[in-house]
Amino acid sequence: RQVSNPPCYDRELKPINTYICQKTAHGYAVDLGHVMGYYPLQNSTYGLEIRFSYGTKCNSKSRQSVIKLLCDPDIPIGSFEADEPLEFPVCSYNFIWRTRSACPLCSEEDYSYSFTDCEQNVRTKIYFWLSPKKCAGGLSLPMPEEVSCSTRDTLHCGPGTHLIENCTGCPPGRYSVGGGQSWNKNDWEMAKNSSNRLPSLFISSCTDDI
Repeated sequence: RQVSNPPCYDRELKPINTYICQKTAHGYAVDLGHVMGYYPLQNSTYGLEIRFSYGTKCNSKSRQSVIKLLCDPDIPIGSFEADEPLEFPVCSYNFIWRTRSACPLCSEEDYSYSFTDCEQNVRTKIYFWLSPKKCAGGLSLPMPEEVSCSTRDTLHCGPGTHLIENCTGCPPGRYSVGGGQSWNKNDWEMAKNSSNRLPSLFISSCTDDI
């Protein structure tokens, strides 16, 4: 690592060519790691871990720094800050950096859709991001589109298929006896808060059992 105008100097006032350093109370600096490595973020698929190793000796081992890049679609660049605990284990320093640059590109798996009420046999299909949103860039939300009510309301699918917009095969590990309709949370809320009624043969019940 070669740095022009390095911000840190060692106890001999020589510049430290490193990515990250720490100034001591004595006025000189120590290297917190000048060899960079990239690793998957533990316990999460939304981020990245960057380790800077082979820093200045510390208790018979080299200092190192770990920066966890965390996906946050609302922060364009961001900056790193101290994590808790800052130093753990000894001579290893921990930081976090929230930024949209740590997010995967948006794909069709990151959004869903709902339908408005039917008016004159037409309803609007509206797309929305799944919450919490964990992607940035990539695909944009499709524009709203008008679809026929009759197709979705009257089409019945056979065994092994389910209704999305048309009859679609069940994904691996799922099954269907056929003949059903597709209702999501938004459909349910609209049915409760409007003159709509649940489709025929649709049965619901409540229980206190856990």
